[in-house]
Amino acid sequence: MSSPEVPAPPGGPPDRTLPGLSLGAKVLLAIASLVALTLLTAFFLLRSTPLRDPAAGAILIGRLLKVGGLLFAAFLLFGLFFARRASRDLALIDEAAIALGAGEFGAPLPTHRDDEIGRLARKLDNTRAQLRATIREVTEERNRLRAIFEAMADGVLVTDHEGRIVLMNPALHEMLGAPEQAAGRTILELVRNPDLHNLVMETLLGEIELSGEIVLRRGSVERRVVVRVVRVENPGEQPGAVAVLHDITELRRLEQMRRDFVANVSHELKTPLAAIRGYAETLAETPPGDPAHAKRFAETILRNSERLGNLVDDLLELSRIESGEVRLHPEEVSLAQCVDRVVLALEPLARRRRLTFSVAIPPSFPHLHVDTAALETVLSNLIENAFKYTPEEGRVEIRARVDGDLARIEVADSGPGIAAEHLPRLFERFYRVDPSRSREQGGTGLGLAIVKHLSQALGGRAGVESALGKGSVFYVGFPFRSVVAPSSR
Repeated sequence: MSSPEVPAPPGGPPDRTLPGLSLGAKVLLAIASLVALTLLTAFFLLRSTPLRDPAAGAILIGRLLKVGGLLFAAFLLFGLFFARRASRDLALIDEAAIALGAGEFGAPLPTHRDDEIGRLARKLDNTRAQLRATIREVTEERNRLRAIFEAMADGVLVTDHEGRIVLMNPALHEMLGAPEQAAGRTILELVRNPDLHNLVMETLLGEIELSGEIVLRRGSVERRVVVRVVRVENPGEQPGAVAVLHDITELRRLEQMRRDFVANVSHELKTPLAAIRGYAETLAETPPGDPAHAKRFAETILRNSERLGNLVDDLLELSRIESGEVRLHPEEVSLAQCVDRVVLALEPLARRRRLTFSVAIPPSFPHLHVDTAALETVLSNLIENAFKYTPEEGRVEIRARVDGDLARIEVADSGPGIAAEHLPRLFERFYRVDPSRSREQGGTGLGLAIVKHLSQALGGRAGVESALGKGSVFYVGFPFRSVVAPSSR
C-alpha cells in the first residue's frame, strides 16, 4: 500500500510524485531477474551442448558455473551500488533531521527518488519548509513586538512569581535610571520605592489587577507616575506580573499651574474690584457739598478700573498668543526704528522718574525678519518694566549685539537686582518678586509672560540675567531670518 501524499508547505505546489517501487520490491525484482537470467542461460547452454559425449556434461557444468559466478558477481556489484546509494541518501536525511532539530535547515535532500527514501525525504523537506515559514513569521512578529515594546513612551516592567525583574523597556530604564543589567534583581534592589514593590507583590499574591499613583525620586528629580499592574497566568507555571508606568508629572504640573492661575486671577481681580466697590459706596454716601472728596474717590475708581481693563487686555492677549490666534506677518524690520517708536511713547514715564536712558544699536546691526507689531509689544513690555522698577534717578540702557546666529536685544537697568531663586519663574503668569511693589506700579503680572510666548511665536527666546545689588538684564534673541511658529500662522 502506498504512502499518503504529504501536504506541501504554505505557498508551494503540492507533491504530485507518483508512488514507485518499494525497496523490498526492488530487491525481490533483482533476485527474480537473476534467477530468470540463470535459468534462461542454462536452457540455451543445454540446447547448444550435445549430451551424448560424456565429456560434454562436464563442459556444460563448467559453463553453468562460470555463467552463474558471473551473474552472482554482477548481482553483488548491483547490490553494493544499491546499498551505497540508499545508505548515502539515508545519511543525508539523518543529517538533515539532526540539523532541523538544532534549528538549522541543512543541505538539499534526495527528493528525486520514487521509493520510501524519496517519500521520507519529501516529507522532511516539506516539514523543513513549513518550519522555516513558521520561524520567519514568529521572528517577524517578535521583531514587531520588540519594536513596539522599545518605542513605548510608558515604562513596562515584567516580573516573575517572586517579583524579580524579567524584562524592562528603555522608557522604564530612563524613568528609573536603572542599569542595563537589571534582570534577576528585585524592585527594591533597583529602586527604593516600597509603593511600587507593594503593588507588584499584592498582584502576585492574589489580586488580578491593581493601580495607583506613586512618586519616583531620582536625585533631585521627582516624577509622579500612575502604575497599573496585571497578573499574568501561564499554564503549568507560577504567575508573573506586568506593570505599566505612565508619567503624569507634566499633567500634574499643568493642573497646579491652572489652579495657581485661577487663584492669581481671582486675587488680581478682587483687589481693584474691592477698591472700586468701597470708593463707589463712599462716593454714594458723600454729601453733595464735598466735591474734593468726590473727585478723589472718582479718580481712585478710575485708576482701579483702568487696572482692571489692563489686566483683562493682557489676559486676552496672552490667551490669543498661546492659542495661535495671533496672525503674524513677518517682514524686514529695522530694530533701531522700532526701539525709537517704543522709547518715544514711554519717554514721559522715564522723565517722571528722572531716569537716564540710552540706546546703543550699531548702525550695521542686521535687519530682523519678524512681525513689527509683535516685536514692538515685546520691546514695550521690557522697556516699560525697566522704567517702572528702576529706582528714581537710575539708569536704563537698551542695546543690541550679534550673539552667534542670534540678534540679541538687551534692556539693562541699575536696579537692585533679583535673587537667583526667583529667576527661573520670572516669566510665569502673575509671578512677582515683590507683589506689593508691583501693584503700586500698576503692573498686571503678565508682561513677562507675554514677552516669553510672543518671542517664541516669532522664533526666538527670552531670558534674564541678574544678581542682587548688580541690576538686571532682560533680553530676547531672534534669528536673523526668524521662522514663525506653525501654531501662530
